[in-house]
Amino acid sequence: MTARLSTLLAILFFGIIVAAQTTRTPTPAPGVTHVVVDGLPVVAARQEGQWVQSSTRSSPATVGRRYVFTWPDGERDVHLVSGLRADGWIQVDNTSRWLNTGMALSIEDAH
Repeated sequence: MTARLSTLLAILFFGIIVAAQTTRTPTPAPGVTHVVVDGLPVVAARQEGQWVQSSTRSSPATVGRRYVFTWPDGERDVHLVSGLRADGWIQVDNTSRWLNTGMALSIEDAH
């Protein structure tokens, strides 16, 4: 009887180990990321009070001076500043062309 009980317990123990190994939660492979978001709540939002928009960014340029502008793609341009706005935009070369000085990587005085 003891041999039967030992055999039965061994088979039960082996079955538990196999079941535990085959029912683990799968994990993504290293470097693989996949996220699924379900069940997002519905949000009801409304504006309270007045919205005020203002810009405190200004341009370092001065009207009447030439500057070398370096852009993110590496291109360099020389322009004469002919107009300024308080939000960082400048009018250049006495034309209707405006540049956003916030987009320039650098602005150097061309003397």
